[in-house]
Amino acid sequence: MQKQGFVLLEVIAAVVILSSLMVVTTQVWQSMANNRNQHEWVTDAEMIRQATLDYWVNEGAPPTTLGDVFTATQLATFTQPWQQSWYFVESGNWLELSVDAPSAAEADWFASQVAGAFVQGERLVVPIWQPAGSWSAEHLLHRTPVFDKPHLNSMEADLDMTNQAISNVANLNANQIDADSIIARSILSTSLRASSIDVDTLYVTDVITPQNSLSNLAYWVDQYEQLWLSCQQQGKCM
Repeated sequence: MQKQGFVLLEVIAAVVILSSLMVVTTQVWQSMANNRNQHEWVTDAEMIRQATLDYWVNEGAPPTTLGDVFTATQLATFTQPWQQSWYFVESGNWLELSVDAPSAAEADWFASQVAGAFVQGERLVVPIWQPAGSWSAEHLLHRTPVFDKPHLNSMEADLDMTNQAISNVANLNANQIDADSIIARSILSTSLRASSIDVDTLYVTDVITPQNSLSNLAYWVDQYEQLWLSCQQQGKCM
């Protein structure tokens, strides 16, 4: 009887161990499956973004739905994050490839895996910027003249460079320049105000300061030079 009791305990222990192993194995398998699915989510997002951009370039207009970009067969191959479908939202000069997440935390995680993605509430947003080729010529800053459309050769709005640089300017003609620093080989200006100017050559008619002017200083230097020469000729100065 005692021996049968030990056998029963061993059987129960074996069942418990096997059950624990099955639970652990199932958790590991589910974790691997989730990681694989999440990797496919990221891959699909990048693929949809690139295909949408190609469509926009070729058609000259953004797609309305994913059905405009992909066939039904192609759409069936994409995984659905959190069992949700991808969709488009128009926003200014870009298109938002979106999917709704169960929580903001999960949306944040997905956004961290896709370049440029961000979160609005519980919605993941993958921005697809309007390609330059699809812009109307009316909105472009032209670098070469457009002879049949002279209005495109002039700016009709202020241009904010947001601290970006404009380099290699051959000629600059401006009514007013307000700058912290100007570095130039030559400047020809009727009026210029700056806190600092570093130039190789500066040609001016006169320089006037609150105390004096360069022309006045040059006049007195010339007078002193004449007096010095006269003094030397008289033998009074060495």
